Amino acid sequence: MRAADKIKRYEGRLKALLVSIPLAVFTPEACTSPREILHPLPPGAVTLGEGRMKAQVDETRAFYLAIANDDLLKGFRQRAGLPAPGNNLGGWYSSDTFHVFGQIVSGLARLYAATGDAACCDKANTLITEWGKCVATNGYFYYSTRPNAPHYTYDKMLGGLLDAHIYCGSTNALEYMSRITDWAIANLDRSRIYADTATEWYTLSENLYRAYQLTGQDKYRFFAHIWEYTDYWNIYLAGGDIFAPRPGGGQTRFYHAYSHVNTLNGAGAGYLALGNPNYLTLLTNAYDFLRANEVLVTGGYGPDEQLLPRSNLVSRLYTSAHTFETQCGSWAVFKLVRYLMTLTGDARYGDWVEELCYNGVGASLPTTANGRVFYYSDYQVDGARKQNHPVAWTCCTGTRPQVVADYASQVFLQGDEALYVNLFTPATVRWNVNGQEVTVSQETAFPEENLTTLSVAAAAPVAFSLKIRTPGWLASPMTATLNGQQLVLSADSMHWAGVARVWSPGDRLVVSLPQTLTANSISASQPYPAAVRYGPVALAFEAPSAALLAGIDLDAPERSLLPVPGQPLTWQLAGDSGLRARPFYTYTASTPYFLYFDPVDDLDHPRVKYQGNWLDAGPFRYAREAGVTATYTFYGTRVYWLGYRFDDAGLAQVLIDGSAVATVDQYGPGRNLPFEWSSDDLFPGWHTIQIRVLGQRNPSALNNYINVAGFHAIGPPPSAVLVNRYSFATDASDSVGGQHGTLVGGAVITNGAVVMDGIKPGYVNLPNGLGATLTNYSIETWVTIAATRDWQRIFDFGWSTAGEDVQGQGSNTLFLTTSSPVSGAAGVGVWMYTKPQAAYRTNVVAGPALTLGTRHHIVLTYAWLGTTARLYLDGLPVATNRDIAASLAGLGPTVNNWLGHSQFSTDADFNGAIHEFRLYDGVLTPVQVMANHAAGPDEVVISKPSLDISLTNAQVLIAWPAEATGFSLESSLMLESATNWSSVTQTPVLSNGQHQILLPPHPSAHFYRLRR
Repeated sequence: MRAADKIKRYEGRLKALLVSIPLAVFTPEACTSPREILHPLPPGAVTLGEGRMKAQVDETRAFYLAIANDDLLKGFRQRAGLPAPGNNLGGWYSSDTFHVFGQIVSGLARLYAATGDAACCDKANTLITEWGKCVATNGYFYYSTRPNAPHYTYDKMLGGLLDAHIYCGSTNALEYMSRITDWAIANLDRSRIYADTATEWYTLSENLYRAYQLTGQDKYRFFAHIWEYTDYWNIYLAGGDIFAPRPGGGQTRFYHAYSHVNTLNGAGAGYLALGNPNYLTLLTNAYDFLRANEVLVTGGYGPDEQLLPRSNLVSRLYTSAHTFETQCGSWAVFKLVRYLMTLTGDARYGDWVEELCYNGVGASLPTTANGRVFYYSDYQVDGARKQNHPVAWTCCTGTRPQVVADYASQVFLQGDEALYVNLFTPATVRWNVNGQEVTVSQETAFPEENLTTLSVAAAAPVAFSLKIRTPGWLASPMTATLNGQQLVLSADSMHWAGVARVWSPGDRLVVSLPQTLTANSISASQPYPAAVRYGPVALAFEAPSAALLAGIDLDAPERSLLPVPGQPLTWQLAGDSGLRARPFYTYTASTPYFLYFDPVDDLDHPRVKYQGNWLDAGPFRYAREAGVTATYTFYGTRVYWLGYRFDDAGLAQVLIDGSAVATVDQYGPGRNLPFEWSSDDLFPGWHTIQIRVLGQRNPSALNNYINVAGFHAIGPPPSAVLVNRYSFATDASDSVGGQHGTLVGGAVITNGAVVMDGIKPGYVNLPNGLGATLTNYSIETWVTIAATRDWQRIFDFGWSTAGEDVQGQGSNTLFLTTSSPVSGAAGVGVWMYTKPQAAYRTNVVAGPALTLGTRHHIVLTYAWLGTTARLYLDGLPVATNRDIAASLAGLGPTVNNWLGHSQFSTDADFNGAIHEFRLYDGVLTPVQVMANHAAGPDEVVISKPSLDISLTNAQVLIAWPAEATGFSLESSLMLESATNWSSVTQTPVLSNGQHQILLPPHPSAHFYRLRR
């Protein structure tokens, strides 16, 4: 049977199939004639001027023109049995993994449209002609006989052929496009598994609808409809949450990021082809959902190539350096925004493209000669660096020329007798207004300056509107001058500010674009991780430690970040000229930076510890050797193991807190299918999950690989709980934990402080074993020193070789001293001794010298999970040690816990005053430290204390934090009226860092509240 007859019969079956499937949203038939409100300028109409974007276009064009045609064609020719000179390119290209030949052809064609360089067009047409000789008679066209991702590669080849015809006038591209589509209709697998990353089948509809629009052939229209991602698109259409349980069953906790944004472009092309308004509705809803939940400060998205619930994004910034798939992710957004802007006319969508022009693809490194591309942007909170991907010729290598070439078409748009300015970059557009040619040139140094100038050139005066996008980042309304005269600019409902007039040759419109510094926190409930932008430009910080970034005022960054004179877009931290911020796009390879930062992150966001031979695949790590493990310690009540199902995946054992709880099979019938395993409910607290590779598989699996994409814990992170407080109002009593101390020798209470004169003995003796169970802790004190003495103690917890209550030689001791000369400076420092010899002395953290006669606030925090100690002085971090074992629990049984006294008989006692001393179970955050510093030693800062209610021994236990002093418990039978509340008469008892009251159960409902 002839191929045409096969296709005809297939289309008949396809129409019947479409009728039988209840698609509530989309049909393959045209509904209306959609109208673009705005239009891109024709190819060649826009020329980029000198600037960052043009430089990147020129670099990219030179790179792709330099690739030898024979190298690109070698595998195709070998498969077809033709002479195949040239070299194997290697990497993904030679292995036929997500093959990029079609994308390179598309990129060359688009580079020709953007630059007018005929060499790009000649190369694209030559590649099509030579590749066409390798297409089999049945339409088979792949690089090898075993392509890894046939759906993906067909889609990219289809796009390349379309672009070669549209931009370069390729005479044979449409013929080849028809032949390979006939093959695809007959051969591509149609399982269409939800969220199947291996095929990315759900991205095929865009180029097929483009082919239908270009040719009018129904086979493209009906084949496009096959690949519509109806279940996913319908969630957006209904304004839903893609992570919630789906109406038809199933729930997906993460999606492949780039492809699940790129699939939306199929809806954009579908709207242009068919006119169904549902396509446009889902596009606008999807944009709003993604911007609100997935997009980071740079415009990037998808850590580890995953769309995740917003709460999960926080933890990924701490654990992954693969924050944004830069080239492919930018390209998906460029296309999505073009559909939205042209179809709605709304300028607000342009903000996302602008962000990526500076912080996404626009901030990427040049591609290296061996095809290694800037694949991932790194925003890791611990500190990040730029680098190109170690594997050559990945998917992003193919996307790069497409997205970079698109800069020119993003600058201007046109409407009915109106020119629209979307991006503020040097560029010139030649435009026809009612038959008259007009040239508009944009001159600007934006974002280094806040102005852009638009100049008009024409043979005679001409009437049109010039409209400027009003960005969402504006610090104040735009202003303008026209030929030196002030002009009022007002934004319309579509976020354009326009000037409509008869323009004369030489007219100059100068527009101000006020920018300011803004801080962006990724979580609405906590300040960190945070990042700083100036207008649309993401800033990255040069700092030796993220702890120093605690000095940045997140409410008003301009108060703490001062401009550096003579260096545009460069700021320094007030009081620390060595800590600087500058645009992320200015950083070169391997230069360390902090883009997102958290001055203390070690407790709430643990890392996965991989032991054994794990390989890095970008979105996940994988291993197959029996016995290798991935371990994650978390705080919560449930944990999810996230990964992917593969046809070559095997078995793993899951252990929770050391006990085996499950044997899990990661096998799936396809590739890259979403996988998750969750634990049963656990008691609130710290837990450890370990994945142990068994080296085994079920009979259907091709191998025994196990992969880990990440873990997600359910439950709030632990907070620091005040367990001991010594205020020294009249004595050394503990007002929170009841572990009272005693004054020894010359230590006296004066004006709410314990005062010691440095003459032995004169100190405070605290109970044995104080803090002995604490692995994560904070020690906080306010002190005034009267004299500087080497090694004089503020506190010293441990024991001495001479025994209890006697100085000798310290062993297993942790202490804070005001002056430790061996640390290199006579400053405050925390030290440990694990043996009574100096060789076992360890400096935990060291800070600057204290000022005599001045009250200082000192805080030591320790996060056991991150093995991190941090020292704060007067509200700010001054030292961090990320590799230290210094838990109080690790000291063992302590019998000498002293304030102002040393385990070593040769050391001086403290000379000064200790105004308050506190011990916390947990790590204080920088914000809490700053708040406590501002409040001073006589007030405990409490924010929104919460009640915990539980049953214990058939009684109701009501508890609230011990530091929430001055509150009383009230109860009521109803919530309607405030007059029904009455005091609970039982007196609370302090226990385990809580105020606790035991009440008998009531036969009816009761409500409780705290009141102060």
